[in-house]
Amino acid sequence: MINTEKINEKIYIIWLSRKPVNAISMSFINHLDEVIDGINENESIRCLIISTKLEHFCAGADLKERKKINRKQTLKFLTQINKTFNKIEDLKIPVISAISGAALGGGAELSLCTDFRISSQSLKIGFPETSLGIIPGAGGVFRLPLITGITTAKRLIYSSEILNAQKAYNIGLIDYISNDIISDSINLAEKFIKNSPIGISSAKSAINKIYYKNRQFYLDVQKYEYLKTLKTKDRIHALEAFITNKDPVWKNE
Repeated sequence: MINTEKINEKIYIIWLSRKPVNAISMSFINHLDEVIDGINENESIRCLIISTKLEHFCAGADLKERKKINRKQTLKFLTQINKTFNKIEDLKIPVISAISGAALGGGAELSLCTDFRISSQSLKIGFPETSLGIIPGAGGVFRLPLITGITTAKRLIYSSEILNAQKAYNIGLIDYISNDIISDSINLAEKFIKNSPIGISSAKSAINKIYYKNRQFYLDVQKYEYLKTLKTKDRIHALEAFITNKDPVWKNE
């Protein structure tokens, strides 16, 4: 489900490889967590790129699996995905996500954990959780406002709007639009590895500590509000509606 490629001694790529759309299952996130631990332990790696050779970067949570698991298992999954995304954010090295196709829900939230986002013209990015009776549960309600501003973040989450590459670029959700996302990601990585590894890791740590100083508090609030949605009949109905390709009928229950 996850493969790694060494571009050279200092630049690695993580390839997301769960067909067909890199939907995030429990086994997928556990595997990604193990790979990130390996990257973190390799002192020779100076920059990491996360991408896919499939059509879609990551279409979000595996909703068919989600429908089958109970509340306790959902909570375990939520805890694990936030733990893994925090690890990606806390890597001492620059991390670039090279994204194409769908980057939705948890897939979009994964990209928010990286330092830079480079996308192809095929990008479709958004946070559709409220259309499923839930909220972004993998750091989206925390990280998105820091990147786009609070009003834009609210609009994207409330509306479940899916943005193309140009619209995402216009609001700062992605940093570059590229005709060759891997080549341009490697070129950016090569600029970073010319500089001091200690200097870069210290700068990243300082910036993250300043901007994310209350991260655990925000993630605890996110978890509390997410758990409230798990108890609702609307969420269960919305999952069934999604799987059967119907529009949900909200009862506010």
